[in-house]
Amino acid sequence: MGLKAILFDLDGTLVDTNDIHVEAWREAFRVAGFNVSHPRIQREIGKGGDLLVAAVLGAEVERAHGDAIRKSRDEAFGDAVRGIRVRFLPGALAVMGICRKHGYRTAIATSSSPDDIERLEKATGVKLHELVDAVTNADDVGTSKPAPDIVTVACKKLGVATRDSVLIGDSVFDGVAADRSGAAFIGVRTGYPGQAALLSTGARFVLPNLHSLVLDFDACIGELTSNRSRFNRRAG
Repeated sequence: MGLKAILFDLDGTLVDTNDIHVEAWREAFRVAGFNVSHPRIQREIGKGGDLLVAAVLGAEVERAHGDAIRKSRDEAFGDAVRGIRVRFLPGALAVMGICRKHGYRTAIATSSSPDDIERLEKATGVKLHELVDAVTNADDVGTSKPAPDIVTVACKKLGVATRDSVLIGDSVFDGVAADRSGAAFIGVRTGYPGQAALLSTGARFVLPNLHSLVLDFDACIGELTSNRSRFNRRAG
């Protein structure tokens, strides 16, 4: 593997927004007449809205109420982040700077909508598009994670093969998307899944957060540049 590109999931990996998304989905389900628990929604965070409604409530509810629920979720998320400061997770800004310093192409590969990205730029005070070479969002693909489309399109935008990239993310859906695309995967424990769940998707290793990658960047990324067939998983 000749590593050329490093891709980052957004929510739960770069920015501390997973709980906000859970609350927004729960409110949207409530408005539609469904009482869904936090843990049930947490299990699906990392998927795009095109898949999450059916995953939680089934195909029949998706057909009857999917679009209305997604509209309510968009409104609830917008209300939640309006006027507040959303924080970047430890090491997020620093590691993207290090990637560029080492000459890697970078991208944000997220299932979020362009509207959510714009809201987060206002809530963080940072233009996400200026941090990386490309941003791939839900409008760029037919199906969100765990489909491989997000990763594939991000690599196409960067002009690199998926086999020469690694996706860093906090959900099992990131890991599955990376595996299906041919990219490597590094898990970070800043989301809901534990270390074992992230490793089960094929993570080369799992770190507590991106700050850990900043502290051990050369060693971690160096392992990914070796022959992948000889790569030994390790837990951080």
